Amino acid sequence: MLYIGLDTHKPFSYCTILDENGQTIFSQKIPHDERVYKKLFLEEFKEEKIATVEGGYNWGVVYDLLTSIGIKTKVGNPLKIKSIASAKIKTDKRDSETLAFLLKADLIPAIYIPPKETRELKYVLRERASISREITRTKNKMHNLLTRNKVYLEQSDIFGKTGREIIDKLKLPKHSAFNLKHNLTSLDEKEKEIKEYNKYLKKYVGREENYKLLRTIPGIGAILAPLIALEISDIKRFPDAQHFASYCGLVPSVYSTNKTIRMGHLIRGCNKHLKTALVEASWVAIRHSLYFKHYFNKLKYKKSKHKNVAIAGVARKMAEVIYNMLKEKRPYEERTPKSLYEFKK
Repeated sequence: MLYIGLDTHKPFSYCTILDENGQTIFSQKIPHDERVYKKLFLEEFKEEKIATVEGGYNWGVVYDLLTSIGIKTKVGNPLKIKSIASAKIKTDKRDSETLAFLLKADLIPAIYIPPKETRELKYVLRERASISREITRTKNKMHNLLTRNKVYLEQSDIFGKTGREIIDKLKLPKHSAFNLKHNLTSLDEKEKEIKEYNKYLKKYVGREENYKLLRTIPGIGAILAPLIALEISDIKRFPDAQHFASYCGLVPSVYSTNKTIRMGHLIRGCNKHLKTALVEASWVAIRHSLYFKHYFNKLKYKKSKHKNVAIAGVARKMAEVIYNMLKEKRPYEERTPKSLYEFKK
């Protein structure tokens, strides 16, 4: 058995190959070229082999190249490969050697890798979510601009048809007028992009069972449902709801010493796309679901939590609900809280 460790970069990877005795038999840079990979791993080294690559920048290219030629490949969790992160001397050669030795010792903390088609579709949804956030930022900037100029519109949506007609007729100071015009142009372009993304995504999302189940949860609509479904991929890879919530980054860090236990900020090593999606869905859910609203109020008023802390608690509760729903293949059922508290606002 041969053990291959690859430290990846944009145009190349540094590759180290160990034999059964742990001796280095190959160590040098190789380009990301299918012909080079076939010649090296299939012709020069014909023995049975296994490879590993760290799940950082550009890992997907190397992973796809290796698996396409039939080499079993593990992608290591970069946050858990402590020996690389804490190395006194860091070079491409040392990193690839460390990966190979960890692989030989069966110490690679592997991460789950969904099919390539799923990964590619996730990137489309992530880009769509990024554009959506840009639209929100642009609208917020225009709200601030109008407020600075003492313009207060009565419309609930000032960017709707009526609101836009009023905004277009505003007489503002020249600098503010320039900023407003630029932001409106930017907003129109981004909204056009969103429509194109939505049209494209309709061809590929919406038919899966998990997508339909997620749509039954208050706060999760046509945009967040496919994103959440694809980021999860296979719910069975999580042993329980607590592990899934941890993967979403919705559990606090814990500092324990002697008899003192202190809860810190939410953990950082997580799927940030799922975390953002669930927090966003939670803000909507507390307005449309008695169950989630009650849970939010319970945290905010009874337990004196800040609203952002309370909404993170709701997002964790939603993650637990999602886990059980997808595991049991059943739609969301609104449940009335056992006791309803009245809170003074």
